[in-house]
Amino acid sequence: MLQIWIILILSWIIIIIWPAIIAYILRFILLFFWISMISASAIFTKKKKNNSENNYVKFWNYKIYKD
Repeated sequence: MLQIWIILILSWIIIIIWPAIIAYILRFILLFFWISMISASAIFTKKKKNNSENNYVKFWNYKIYKD
């Protein structure tokens, strides 16, 4: 139980003396999530070439052409 109080007191001292450390930690966490979302979207959504062959959607026996 004493270790928890020591950790809490040290964390409050760090927050009061160096509040910029919390900002840097949050910045790096948010930057990591942003980079991971950008890379995941680049992997899962690959743009296809706009050929005349791929310029339609097939629905049963019909072809619906895109603009």
